[in-house]
Amino acid sequence: MAKGHKQTSKRVEFCRVPNCKRSNYRDVCPASWKPNQAHHLLCVSYVNKAITRKTEIKPVIDASKWCINSKTNMLAMPLWGTTVMHYCSDFSSITAGDTKGLAKALAGGLWKSKKGAPAFANIPHHNYGHSGEDAASSYNLEIKAKLDKWVADVQADVKAHQITGKDVHEDLNGMAREMRHKLKARGKRKGSATGGAGTHDAWTKPGPQWYKPFSMAQTPTPIPRPKLTEKIVNIAQSLWSH
Repeated sequence: MAKGHKQTSKRVEFCRVPNCKRSNYRDVCPASWKPNQAHHLLCVSYVNKAITRKTEIKPVIDASKWCINSKTNMLAMPLWGTTVMHYCSDFSSITAGDTKGLAKALAGGLWKSKKGAPAFANIPHHNYGHSGEDAASSYNLEIKAKLDKWVADVQADVKAHQITGKDVHEDLNGMAREMRHKLKARGKRKGSATGGAGTHDAWTKPGPQWYKPFSMAQTPTPIPRPKLTEKIVNIAQSLWSH
């Protein structure tokens, strides 16, 4: 990941690093719930790789006023720990550090909370489906494919003198909006046993594909139920250690 803002020339308007001179990306998408992470809809590393691959597009990229940390490109997202802390907060019957007792309680249904939907309901988890083996199972590789195609189009338009910095700005914002829409739609996929959509129903009334609305990816990698119990135990141990 790039550190600091390297574009110091007035000629270079394009901003491609976090914590740039315009804004701190974490401040752009505050959330009332914790833990949370500030997600770049068009990922920092893949934007940088894409725009530096073809030197002939550099002038039009530099002329764009697009900022990777703008509100259009940022989304606050929960983690597995956020969900576990919301639904499994009542560990009053478990002695801190008693992993076996916690696992037994979970097997008895402790994690099946009767709490209402959290403020972050229907937002996929930032640590599930972000990476993977291909564009279907990895949000990162999905973005890479989109940016690679876009760069090829920009390269062709540069040769034809049919693109400006403003066009670059509008294209990237358009892709960011598209990915925001897709993530929101993915957070409303059906995963509950009753056919309900979204993360809350999937957690409280889980079906065989309960994990679907929690994933950032187009095609979620299945998580068996024992894996979920392991996650909760690991998160509890982390909380107990502080």
